[in-house]
Amino acid sequence: MSYLQMENEGDEILQGLLSKFLRPGMKIVEVGCGSSDLIEKLERKYKIKGICVDPYGYGKKIVKIAAENIDDIGEKFDLIYLIRTLHHLNVDYFSKSAYLSLKKGGKMIIVDWKKGANTGVSERYFSLKEILALFRDFHVIEKGEGMWNFYLVLEKV
Repeated sequence: MSYLQMENEGDEILQGLLSKFLRPGMKIVEVGCGSSDLIEKLERKYKIKGICVDPYGYGKKIVKIAAENIDDIGEKFDLIYLIRTLHHLNVDYFSKSAYLSLKKGGKMIIVDWKKGANTGVSERYFSLKEILALFRDFHVIEKGEGMWNFYLVLEKV
């Protein structure tokens, strides 16, 4: 399978989950965005307010901080999402910071390469079980795996 097909699987999973959970007026954050292209499209389509967190990102809506410090923004969000980013983070620190950054009932959507995915890059990918253990303060709403990606929808209770 090609890398592009592997990426497309994750993109499709994310789009399906966002369409399920985004509502007009929500305040959301994309973590590890690179550019702000996706958040800008989501703002137009869903009438939400969005920002991006990426220490190296480029674009209009970017707060240049590490994801592990997302609570330093000092705002509460309805939804946080990240795709193919988790394996770049100190997940334990990020989990705590994200929890503090969500409103009660706020959701977090995670889509990432699953352990064993052959992306051609030697990085540490997690199993769904490992990630569930690291996000134990959250309530799991939805979880699953594709061929190369896993996904989670978590809620702050």
